[in-house]
Amino acid sequence: MALGALSTATHPCVGLNSRRGMRQRSSVRTNRRTHISRAMLTPEKAHEEALKRIEKAKETHRLDLTGLGLRTIPNETYDLVNLVEFQASNNNLYELSEDIGNLTKLERLGLAGNRLRKLPSSIGALTSLRGLWLHGNCLKVLPDELCACASLRNLAVAGNRLRELPSEMSALTNLEELSAPGNQLRRLPDLGTMPLLREIDLHGNLIEDLPEDVQGLRALETLSLQGNRLRSIPTSLTTLRRLRSLNLAENCIQELPSEIAEMTMLTSLWLYTNKILSLPETMRKMPSLRQLWVEGNDGLGPSLDAFISAMDGHKTLRTFGIDQYQFKHVKKSTHFTSVSETPQFAPAGYFKLVRWHGSSAAEKQNAPVLIVSFGSAPGVPNWGGLLKKLGKNIGKGDTYDVLYVCDVQRSWYMSNDMSVNQDAEFERWNTHLRNACAGYERVLYIGDSMGASASLMFAEHATRVLSFCPQVDLYLSSIRPSRSNVWFQRFKRCLTSGLEKSSAAVDVHTGSWDHDRYQASLLPPAVIKHIVHPVDSHRLALALDGEEKLLPIIKKAYDAELAIARGEAPAKP
Repeated sequence: MALGALSTATHPCVGLNSRRGMRQRSSVRTNRRTHISRAMLTPEKAHEEALKRIEKAKETHRLDLTGLGLRTIPNETYDLVNLVEFQASNNNLYELSEDIGNLTKLERLGLAGNRLRKLPSSIGALTSLRGLWLHGNCLKVLPDELCACASLRNLAVAGNRLRELPSEMSALTNLEELSAPGNQLRRLPDLGTMPLLREIDLHGNLIEDLPEDVQGLRALETLSLQGNRLRSIPTSLTTLRRLRSLNLAENCIQELPSEIAEMTMLTSLWLYTNKILSLPETMRKMPSLRQLWVEGNDGLGPSLDAFISAMDGHKTLRTFGIDQYQFKHVKKSTHFTSVSETPQFAPAGYFKLVRWHGSSAAEKQNAPVLIVSFGSAPGVPNWGGLLKKLGKNIGKGDTYDVLYVCDVQRSWYMSNDMSVNQDAEFERWNTHLRNACAGYERVLYIGDSMGASASLMFAEHATRVLSFCPQVDLYLSSIRPSRSNVWFQRFKRCLTSGLEKSSAAVDVHTGSWDHDRYQASLLPPAVIKHIVHPVDSHRLALALDGEEKLLPIIKKAYDAELAIARGEAPAKP
């Protein structure tokens, strides 16, 4: 919701869209051809192909069985005792043999996007393991033996059904990244002293309390706890001097410790949608704070004037995000105050309107074009920096509003609550978007990955859509929620049905990766235009931005919509 967020700092590095994340995951890239094979190979052909790759791995010590549709790992795999990398993501694996413990030299193990219910206890024998990718499975528990993997640096278990983490997690003293968003975690174990842990992402869980003593996490730089049930923050959290990004949004927090001022390197703090009644004036002493968002704290309004006065003259604060209701209590606005609008009864997550140029929050005059930015799996609005650049590159007097929309539960806009009806959840989001878009002449949707899927699913309210690497069939994806195959089929139906109802001009952008191209081929060809870029990565938007090619795509679409709104060009028939 941090809609004052106008820079790339709005998405923590732990997110899948970060440049650091892109580099770190390059070591687990898979054979791109195998994703189409999964949908096409017979079980016999898949097994035959697997045996060929196993034979080759005897020389290379690297085995890639990604996307073959395997239900079991061939037994011959476990004879490869010199294997250092094993990728078996995007298959139909329901269990993993205890024989995995034979592969004691293994350093990287990718099992994402399967149907694994549990891991064998022999996983603890993999003492050389540095990276373990298990996201998009059905794991309810991680074995305690995992904590014997003393070399482990990266642990990714997002999108499972975990209710707790192993009690001896603190034994993983070499761990640098822990990613477990979109699970059902209710509490955390004592993390003790984990001196190398830099990033923790636990957004979209059910955590009510943090361990009282977290001061042993002295290397921590990024902590995301958005969308949990936290009621308080332990004072020991304020001792983490290296922490730069702290996301506590969408919890039940009532107050912050005054010691927060001791977090001298903290630059970004998300506090929106909590129950906070006042902010410590000691925050004026925070020397690095640049971005602070407090929208949706309904009881905070009366104390805001005093806080803003205390922060006036702060040397680094650039954005203090408040909502239109809190703004009514502010007598003196400052250069760092950024006002966004929250529709009444808006869905949980990011659903914030920012009037970028033109009218003030009080006037509420719509721009001719609304840009709806759909967030991806990390749960934050990752288009903010680009849209700020767009504002600097449009003509004098040109204007647009931005609606940030993001599902912080990491449920692909279908809820993580197993009892929720998919059609009802789709209609809930659909209704909010319909109401938000209704007052605009032209509506431009943008989104990537999970956000791209949403841009197609709700396309009936748009006039133009830019969708970057949408996920259509989640059964074939590794970045996905932990749901049944029936649920995935219904998701696909909702997406294609929503797209077919649209009269928008829809551009679907993918790279050359076969998986993403195949996903795009599942969309009705008469409705979309598929554009392929020479980029071999799912993180296409990030790659295009790095090459300075993304902004021209967005600007061209915006210019076209603005021209139509002004009557300077005909609308698509």
